[in-house]
Amino acid sequence: MILKYTMGRTGGRQKRERSSFEIQLKKDILSKKRNDGTPYSEKSVDTFVNNIVKISPHFLGKAEIMVNLKWLEDSKKFINWLNTTTTRQGYPYSIQSKLSIYQSIIIGMNTMGYGEEHLSPYWTERDMLRGKKDVAVANKESFDTQTAKNQKAVLDGVSKQDIFDLIMKLGQEAFNDDSDLINRKKLMIATLLQIHTEFPFRNDLADMKVITEDEYKKLVETGEDKLFNWLIMGKKNEYKFVLNKFKTQRKYGMIVGEVENKKTINMLNLWLAKGRQGDYLFSKDEEAPLTRNNISVLLSTETKKYMDHPLSTTILAKVFNEAEGSYTEMTAEKLSKIKKQAYLRGHNVLTRITHYTARS
Repeated sequence: MILKYTMGRTGGRQKRERSSFEIQLKKDILSKKRNDGTPYSEKSVDTFVNNIVKISPHFLGKAEIMVNLKWLEDSKKFINWLNTTTTRQGYPYSIQSKLSIYQSIIIGMNTMGYGEEHLSPYWTERDMLRGKKDVAVANKESFDTQTAKNQKAVLDGVSKQDIFDLIMKLGQEAFNDDSDLINRKKLMIATLLQIHTEFPFRNDLADMKVITEDEYKKLVETGEDKLFNWLIMGKKNEYKFVLNKFKTQRKYGMIVGEVENKKTINMLNLWLAKGRQGDYLFSKDEEAPLTRNNISVLLSTETKKYMDHPLSTTILAKVFNEAEGSYTEMTAEKLSKIKKQAYLRGHNVLTRITHYTARS
């Protein structure tokens, strides 16, 4: 008998109403092209516009609605503000955050017809920050974000073995002495963790459906296979992950990864037989799929109960990164593993080596 659990609501903030200028700015940026001739993605444009909107209250009147970007014309005033202000948490803006803000301003002002006179100071600040970022990457340093500092604290306190031990513990606690499943949530978390020991996915297991190989082939013929991420069940003990929806899908198109680790195969066998409900790989008790945010909250809150630190898919990707040690001394086998991990996460090998610190 499966013991059901209910996941609580993960948020309740009301959606902010967008102004007409904000909506038009988004449309105008979407109609433009990058320097290489490719269009901006809608997600990128949302980031540009949201960055501008978030900082505008610091330069507009209390009840003033943003109807143009004239408040950005005084670049000296803005740059001084960004270099001296702090976030709501009381931290200085990080290199990465400043880069994102300056890029948003440059694209927004350029779209509105501003030329070199107004853009040049922002270009200078952006290029200077890019230089600092490149030096940090070359030296294998973390960027000065609070997130990076928090991640370092977790990485210093969590090893691969700690995670393997937690998977074992959760798997045992999910069943009683008669091998009946008594805690579906613990088995779910153990399965999520085990998959991430082999696959450096982001929160891509959200909205993932389970399908047989024959049924998947039928969907490929109609093009419906592109609608979801999939766990494909082949012959006995054969599984394959197919990602169509992930952060860098525009660049990489589709990611396919065969499950090779025996522990992952055994855990999938157990979860599919005892814990899965409905068509999705991971779901709430109502059989609605876990969202990306659900996975973030579930992993962080539940793992913190057993460890001193909460785990995330990013932390897991760093803990199980194959790119440890000097990349100049890598063997062909090691490089092959790194290439595979980079492919499965949807980024290049250099990013894998410089941004993901492995631990023993």
